[in-house]
Amino acid sequence: MEKLVLRSLKIILVLPLILTACSGSNGLEEVYGIDSNTQIVGSFSQYDNAKITASGPAARVRFTATVPQASSRAFNLKASLDQTINNSAVSVIFHSDDATVPNTRGIVVKFSRNGASVDVTISVNGTSRTVSSSKLAFYYPASLDLILDVHNVNNQARVLIWRRDVVGYTAANADVDTSRSGDLSSSLTGLSGAGGFVGLEILNATVSAASVTAQKSLD
Repeated sequence: MEKLVLRSLKIILVLPLILTACSGSNGLEEVYGIDSNTQIVGSFSQYDNAKITASGPAARVRFTATVPQASSRAFNLKASLDQTINNSAVSVIFHSDDATVPNTRGIVVKFSRNGASVDVTISVNGTSRTVSSSKLAFYYPASLDLILDVHNVNNQARVLIWRRDVVGYTAANADVDTSRSGDLSSSLTGLSGAGGFVGLEILNATVSAASVTAQKSLD
């Protein structure tokens, strides 16, 4: 009986450690891999389901799965921008109506290196706005680990961005919310994506996780 009690106690003590290891040291589930996709254009030094690295000119891939034109989805992104040049960027493209997923169609969120900082621009069908630098103080070029919510409902695009280690993903604690006053250089009111194609544009950068999942924040 005493041995049985000791064995049960060991299981109880070890189980939380196992769960923590599976979820990462901070208790968050690790995100790996890249959704199935097709090369559209560009030069790739590595291209597989674990990592995509591309140099200039900008390379693009289109994901195999599309999303409904009027819908909301989240996107897991892990990326590293080149530390040696400023001409380094990764763009997430949603709701494009063009199968070649150009950065002028749909909702485009671009992360680009600016020295030791990251600049973010958000555009809808080519109309671009800059994210306030005060919202990006903890964004580092070498280790972008983010969750994006891209909403495209009621003829209105909305983008929310969180660092993945944020506890709970709500509009209130998003680093960036395009519907919140002051987050953008000016409003994107009345603009939305017209299609369902999703893709990435990669310039002198590496993407190690890219996947579409259910939205985090309700519309």
